[in-house]
Amino acid sequence: MLFEMEKPGEKKPVLNDIRINDEIYDVVDWFYPRRGFVQVLQLYMGTNDIMKIMNCSYDDALTLYYEIRDYFGDRSMRILIPHFCHYAGIDELWVHLFITSLKKRISLPPSQTSAEPSDDDPFAGEERIKLAQAIENMKHGKMDNLETRRERARQWKLLNNKGEKHAKRHDNFRVVIYSDEVAAILRNHLRTAQGMLREIRTMYEIPRKAPISIRRFCFHFKYEEEEIRMGLACMYGEEYIAP
Repeated sequence: MLFEMEKPGEKKPVLNDIRINDEIYDVVDWFYPRRGFVQVLQLYMGTNDIMKIMNCSYDDALTLYYEIRDYFGDRSMRILIPHFCHYAGIDELWVHLFITSLKKRISLPPSQTSAEPSDDDPFAGEERIKLAQAIENMKHGKMDNLETRRERARQWKLLNNKGEKHAKRHDNFRVVIYSDEVAAILRNHLRTAQGMLREIRTMYEIPRKAPISIRRFCFHFKYEEEEIRMGLACMYGEEYIAP
């Protein structure tokens, strides 16, 4: 096929260290920075990804997919990027850079702030008040619209996903979960994981391309948030630290 297969009788290789190291993350994040939420690099390797990387047809990509499974001695395994790179003899960094380059780019923050409302701050120019002042206003019958307060809180969480600037959470604390991570943690098909996130967006009227938080995912499907976070930490070779 596209790569030389192992010789008959050779021992099947085993990859015990399935994670993305910090150097790869730093390089990819340097060239393709994302803001508003924590970027998590893709771990799952689908046939469409193989088609794009190898510039081959779907049939060739599917054949290669099965060849990799045979190579690792597991016809039902999910192919991850480390599996593909080990089999093809390719540096993982270039694969991650290539896949990330195909995703929609998120621009960096503007150099100058504006008082006009924007996607990042729909309440620009609006007075920010402390809790004590809000309580005092409520005593006099002054109260913001509830939806406005909810939207302001949501925007703040997206822009400050690690908490207060002087009391940040641990560096690997994540807010968003992606379909490939759901598939890897729950060990189900990627399409099933995508359907789970689609169900959440439909149920809560969330825009199609908006990120899904770990907390909302756990609430909807009755998972323990700690279990999902431990799974993410294990997936990326990080030390789990309870929030």
